[in-house]
Amino acid sequence: MGADRHNRTKLYKAARSEDCRTLEQLLRRGENADYAREDRWPLTGTRRHQGWTALMVAAANGRFRAVHMLLDGSRGWKAADPNVVDAKGRTALHAAVCSDKYDTGIVLELLRAGADLDNQDRAGNTVFHTLTKPRYQKRVGRIFNDLLPHKPLLNLRNCRGETPLTMAAKRGAVTFVRAIVTCPCPMVDLDARDDDGNTALHLVSRVRGTDEVVSLLVLGGADLEAQNYWGMTPLAQAMVRYNMFYDRPYVSALLTHLARPMVEGTDYGWGLFEMDETMKTRYKTALHAQQFGSSSVPGTARQSANLDSDDSSDDEDAVGFLTIGDAGLAPG
Repeated sequence: MGADRHNRTKLYKAARSEDCRTLEQLLRRGENADYAREDRWPLTGTRRHQGWTALMVAAANGRFRAVHMLLDGSRGWKAADPNVVDAKGRTALHAAVCSDKYDTGIVLELLRAGADLDNQDRAGNTVFHTLTKPRYQKRVGRIFNDLLPHKPLLNLRNCRGETPLTMAAKRGAVTFVRAIVTCPCPMVDLDARDDDGNTALHLVSRVRGTDEVVSLLVLGGADLEAQNYWGMTPLAQAMVRYNMFYDRPYVSALLTHLARPMVEGTDYGWGLFEMDETMKTRYKTALHAQQFGSSSVPGTARQSANLDSDDSSDDEDAVGFLTIGDAGLAPG
């Protein structure tokens, strides 16, 4: 088996360029379709291809005919194994799904050949963990439509205890969160916890533009009162560090959904005296709902908390039943 200085065989090169004539000749000659490339020159920028097979490079480059030929064991040669892993523990399916030349036909061909949709790499990540990266958000919907009929396990955890959902929340991947929350998969756990006990609602506070992610999670049924291993709810955790700029829209979104400011008798809103009037209104409405029940909140207060009314006098009337002092806020 001849290979160049980067350990790329003729079969590997033929699969990458989709030279089907050469590919067929090599396969009939008995070339090993599962030969894993090990570059002897790792400083040349090819480290990410360590352990790649001909099937992986064909899948990554969108070469459907080459993939079909490598997987077709009915033509007199041994078919390639779709579950061979590279140096990072990833399979050809992972290469196909994460490719910039994504091809639905290639993905379905691999799945028909027995590719493991739930394969986890050395870091414990599945293809769904990888899809939370920003570069893949434009095609997440298409990929979900292709993969969900095959019933993937969407609650698998990586080495840090993160599920695809918690990783997406931490990265602020709105498109991915929307896809996984609205997908017809009842087994998705919206309150899955990482190694620190944080749920997706805890983790989403670390990125900008979290309003939509919070709404998607809450409307999907995520628990607003889930506590991590330090006894902090998402709102309490954000209130503690409220003065950090990226937590402000997050706190606002949680209060809009009437998250409880008090946790086991402790009011974490005591330090929010620098809030603007809109935020104060939302905080007092949420606190009142916790103390007296959400049904006791007047309709005008609900509108104020949700910014449905632009009349500032309505805001004052709506929360007249609860002063700043009663809410545990220092005067601004």
